[in-house]
Amino acid sequence: MQTPAVQKTWVEKVEDHRASLLRLRTQLARLKSSLPGATSVLSDTATAFSGAAAAVEEWSSDDTQLLAAAKTLASLLSRHDDVKDSLRATTARRPMTSKPRSKSTSRDRALPDPVDFSLFTRARWEAERRKGEAMLAGEGDAGVQVYDKELPKPVPKEKACNQVRGRHVLVNNVEKAKKIYLELAVTGTMDRQGFLRHCSSARFASLATERSECPTGAAGGDLGWLSKEEKPSRLQEVAFVTPRSACSPPFRSGSGFHLFYCEERR
Repeated sequence: MQTPAVQKTWVEKVEDHRASLLRLRTQLARLKSSLPGATSVLSDTATAFSGAAAAVEEWSSDDTQLLAAAKTLASLLSRHDDVKDSLRATTARRPMTSKPRSKSTSRDRALPDPVDFSLFTRARWEAERRKGEAMLAGEGDAGVQVYDKELPKPVPKEKACNQVRGRHVLVNNVEKAKKIYLELAVTGTMDRQGFLRHCSSARFASLATERSECPTGAAGGDLGWLSKEEKPSRLQEVAFVTPRSACSPPFRSGSGFHLFYCEERR
């Protein structure tokens, strides 16, 4: 088992990567909310300009068509102003000041956080891509706890139950188990014992289908409901201590290396 100090370093990298991606998603969502109006106005303006161009091309002593095109363009001005106001609000930045403010005004509270347009730069996305690829390739995976002889137990312990429903992944070597664990780790939060809490069930099922060397892999690693036995296997022992909506750290059994995901407890 690896030392907690090394594990913390890797966990911090995962959390930093996830936080960066969430910030990017939030900023994109804010821009998207401002753009539908802009898209509509730009489309209508392009159509109006096409009409004006056609009117100029066909102009003669009758200027009816040209005047109509000019009127259409004029009618779009107020919509242009609305779009500009919306974009200004989206990109507004509070002025820097050296004086501490005693309390925020209603105007300050109305100002949204600025959108960081650097999210559209290739370097920003490349940095996050490289960070993710490095983790998926196993760089720094010394922080992954693999339970060889002993079995993982969460802290605090889960309440006892009679049945557990879940999925598992079985592979024949520790490196494969680590890689699957790392790919799943970015969807959840790792506790001190290595359990990935609130991670993605759908992602686990997908990884089981793609990588598991157990026949259950065809069904996304589905084991159905497991009941307590007098002499439980190592897989069953881990299953009954794994928190709901969590994945166990990799552990060894007589068949190879497992990861178990708990869906329900009762």
